[in-house]
Amino acid sequence: MGRMSRNFLSILVLVGLISLAGCAGLFQHLEAPHVSLADVRLRDSTLFEQRYVLFLRIQNPNTFAIPVQGLQYNLWIFDITAGRDRYLCQSSPWNAVGAL
Repeated sequence: MGRMSRNFLSILVLVGLISLAGCAGLFQHLEAPHVSLADVRLRDSTLFEQRYVLFLRIQNPNTFAIPVQGLQYNLWIFDITAGRDRYLCQSSPWNAVGAL
């Protein structure tokens, strides 16, 4: 192998390694947001039914905003399933959870 071929191969390997190192920063690790119950308020009440409004606190531990595209929840009260549902936004994200 000639000197010119070795230099070309060395430069090609160096460019490849630099490219890989640059691409590694593009893929960020996504941590799940922390969700906690902030408040519960009685909306209305009848003899057989009570309706409540739940306020959630959502904290994003990532360094970038996370778009919210839907909601899925399970609600337990003293280990008894009190409710569950799922809603997916069909058009565009509702909002984004900002970074801390």
